[in-house]
Amino acid sequence: MLARKALRDLARHPGQAAMLVAVFALGVGVFVGVRSSFVGLVPATDALYERLGLPDLVVRVTFAPASVVDDVADLPGVAAAEGRVAFDASAVDHPGVTVRVMGVATDALLGRLEVAQG
Repeated sequence: MLARKALRDLARHPGQAAMLVAVFALGVGVFVGVRSSFVGLVPATDALYERLGLPDLVVRVTFAPASVVDDVADLPGVAAAEGRVAFDASAVDHPGVTVRVMGVATDALLGRLEVAQG
């Protein structure tokens, strides 16, 4: 009974039926596009993390002696640990602008820099 009513409604309103099919097809297309883009981003993200040595975890400490880095590196499950000096500085010619200055070792294992140009 319900199937006959649905077929009768489709026959009476073919434009609505076509638009319903089009909206459904667009939704499926958007889902497939977003999903395939996400699947492609995972290997690219992994490669970037590997190439630049980006850390999985960053801990900011106001003050700690250098020996703490060795203690953290000795913890089970820690592959590498590095200490850095970082501070915020105000830009002289630009009031309200704060710049984060970070020290990076030339032989850093984590958070290596990649100069794209210049």
